[in-house]
Amino acid sequence: MKAKELISSQLKSKRRTESDLIRYLQTRDTSDTCNYSLLLGAGASVTSGIKTAKELVDKWTIELYERYSEHTTDSLDIAEKYLNSNQGSWYNPLNKYSSLFEKKFDLPSQRRRFVEQEVDQKLPSIGYAYLTSLCEKNFFNTIFTTNFDDLVNEAFYQFSNIRPTHCAHDSSISAVSLSSKRPKIIKVHGDYLFNDIKSTLRETESLEKNTKEKFGEFCKEYGLIVIGYAGNDRSVMDVLDFLVKQDNYLSNGIYWCLREDDYISQDLKNLLWKEKVYPVIIEGFDEFMAKLHHNLTDEKLNLTPNSSESKLKKTISQILNDDFNLSRIPEIDEDIDYLKNETDRSDVSLLLSDLTFGDEKNTSLKTSTLKELMEIDAMIKNGNLDNAKKIAEEKYRKHEGTDQEISFIQRLLTISKKLSDEYQEKKWVKKLLDIDPNNISYILYNSETISDLEDKIKYLQKMKSNITPSFSFLNRLASSINQLSERTIKEIEKKENIEQEISILEQSIKLEPSPNNPAHRIRINLLVKLYNIYNEPEKNGIIRKIEESINELNEVCNTHRELCFIKLKILSNSSDKISKIIKERFSEILELLISTFRKSSNSEKDNIQERILNFASNELYNERNIISLREIFNSEIISYDGNECLKSIKIAEYEIYINADEKASEKEIKKSLNCQETEDYIKDILDLSIIIGGEIKNEAFDRYRDIKQNLDSESIHFCEISVLDSEKKYKECADLVRNRSKELNYDKYGIETRTFFLIKAQAYEETINLIQKHMDYAKSEQGEVAFINYCFAMKKIKKDLPSNEITHLRNILAKSDKPAVKACAELILGKTTQQLKNNLSDDITSSIKTLYTYKTWPIIEDKTVIKEAAKLASKKGINYIEGILG
Repeated sequence: MKAKELISSQLKSKRRTESDLIRYLQTRDTSDTCNYSLLLGAGASVTSGIKTAKELVDKWTIELYERYSEHTTDSLDIAEKYLNSNQGSWYNPLNKYSSLFEKKFDLPSQRRRFVEQEVDQKLPSIGYAYLTSLCEKNFFNTIFTTNFDDLVNEAFYQFSNIRPTHCAHDSSISAVSLSSKRPKIIKVHGDYLFNDIKSTLRETESLEKNTKEKFGEFCKEYGLIVIGYAGNDRSVMDVLDFLVKQDNYLSNGIYWCLREDDYISQDLKNLLWKEKVYPVIIEGFDEFMAKLHHNLTDEKLNLTPNSSESKLKKTISQILNDDFNLSRIPEIDEDIDYLKNETDRSDVSLLLSDLTFGDEKNTSLKTSTLKELMEIDAMIKNGNLDNAKKIAEEKYRKHEGTDQEISFIQRLLTISKKLSDEYQEKKWVKKLLDIDPNNISYILYNSETISDLEDKIKYLQKMKSNITPSFSFLNRLASSINQLSERTIKEIEKKENIEQEISILEQSIKLEPSPNNPAHRIRINLLVKLYNIYNEPEKNGIIRKIEESINELNEVCNTHRELCFIKLKILSNSSDKISKIIKERFSEILELLISTFRKSSNSEKDNIQERILNFASNELYNERNIISLREIFNSEIISYDGNECLKSIKIAEYEIYINADEKASEKEIKKSLNCQETEDYIKDILDLSIIIGGEIKNEAFDRYRDIKQNLDSESIHFCEISVLDSEKKYKECADLVRNRSKELNYDKYGIETRTFFLIKAQAYEETINLIQKHMDYAKSEQGEVAFINYCFAMKKIKKDLPSNEITHLRNILAKSDKPAVKACAELILGKTTQQLKNNLSDDITSSIKTLYTYKTWPIIEDKTVIKEAAKLASKKGINYIEGILG
């Protein structure tokens, strides 16, 4: 019997309307609570292009008739009668889908592959966009679904900034919290990614224990709205039949949404007769969601893509194509018109923002050229660099000599850089400079192709006299001089370089005095360096300049918050020789920031807390800032609720790195595992749990596996490396890095990391072969670590280093500004001098976190060296450090 006929003849008194349901949804206790959960079936996925159960049943009925009868037919009636009469041992006319599915595919793995093919590349319809918006506004919080597709989860990723908890397996469901405000998607029959998806008659006889309990738990607190579900699974229907009989469950009722032509099975008919169960006639999932959204939110549906080739863009395109004529509904038609206008505006804005190079925008491009550039950009983004290069070169030749050519040269330059093709990179930069020799962006880019630092400085100084330099140009020149200064051994030369750099930075500040100019902070750090070089009579003058620089910031910074962060960053990098000034200033500035915090809105408080936590983590984990670090973590900014996950992680860091209190750290890590933002910080959580080990490590690993499917490929890559490293599967770590380099089509990606793991795996020959392929990089300024790894591998297989490589290693020892690199160079050269321990000690005192890194370094084979360096650090002020060593 069809729904329309059943309701009009037998269930007239129980019928409820869409308006009734909208009114019930509006009667929430508060604006941040909901009173109904959703149960979605296959009918919700029709307009996303997924076949309905009926379509599959009709197809399988004919196919299985032909298999068993050995006859062909186009008549569904003939096929059904045959199966009913001759195949009664397995064919169930009351549950056709499951019995046919089981017979059509013999094995669970075959059924999984079929489901995977059916749902692959399907995009969520507009109804799912409305649904995610309703979840954002807390009208719904929990979505149960019998579907194998990933449309609900995909909709959140494409249409919303909220990341739902996604439970696709019975073992993960028990961890879902009823009180969590984060949306929850619970796959009642599992997910096609798992082999044990429930789809056959026997498999859908009962729900898994955890799923059943969670279903009951949510139905105790909330009502249930069912959409697109025919009720053909005994598993779900038995649970619902039991719950409606209980006085303390489903107090808000079940509202079963049906289309007029839906066939009502006997099981569903029996359930609809029960108390607290009401039928609601709707036109369809998308149409009903549109009405809910328009009546409950009174807002337009706002979908703005952030990438010209994003999946969201494709999804919106599908919505705008409207293949299922959903625009016949006035609410949807109005929103589709709005989306068309917004998408057109967004496309233009997005394209112009993409076509940038440096500070300039090319707004004179023809429409045909824009389309060509979009095609190339899409290929670059997807890593299809060879084809992107081929097409870009073709288009460049086509447009050469016109005002359109620059955009194609810029693309070719980007491609060359990604392919590490230095020759082509220099070629395209030269062409840009031939077109516009005074363009600062082109000049700066060209400077980056000059490997010799002194030559780079000479080039920038020459160009400075030919152009009107921008503040960013001056900062780049100052930065290059600073690099040269760090390499300089003679103190007089170092002093001259720093003074020259300060002079250039002061020119930069005159051009751009706002606090956004990093020259303010860099200048004060350089003044501190000069303080350490100058003789005593000159030191007072430096202190006055530092004070003047900070006061200068007061004049140009119009918000207390920004000024406080700039000052804190400056003072955190200051020398211990002016610690008195630091101590006084730090407390004063922190108090000012706390005062600003108290007057801020909740969103501003969240921002201040997040910034101060990241600032503390990145800047203060060193011996001269421990007092300041303690001040921050004892302040009311940290005690504020804010971002609970980030806060727990940073407090866990503080407890383990500063207080050496593993129990307190473990307590905070446990908190971070059950936050809405856990996915955003899972790598940090894993790394901290690995340091502590034991049960908390296992819990963190389990949580990672639960949410892994929700993470992007880059996050998974780094998390997998942490997990495998902790399990001592070093070769697998190296393979992961190699595979990632292939994905990025960049063979120099992760050379240091890859060789690090190869050394840990004692794969010395492989390490040597890899570095020898990239020896130019290893001997460059950026490749110091790679070269150290190469030398260590040579030493381990007792191969002598050529004299030129020994010379290069000694140059690293003399010129490197990284204490850890210098220490490793000394070890490879066979030195265990006091200077080696001093280098390690300096690194530990500048960042306490490095101590944990050293404990895992294969190059430092004698761990007593680390202990002695730690003792030196302890004498310098980190008096708890031996507790960390254990």
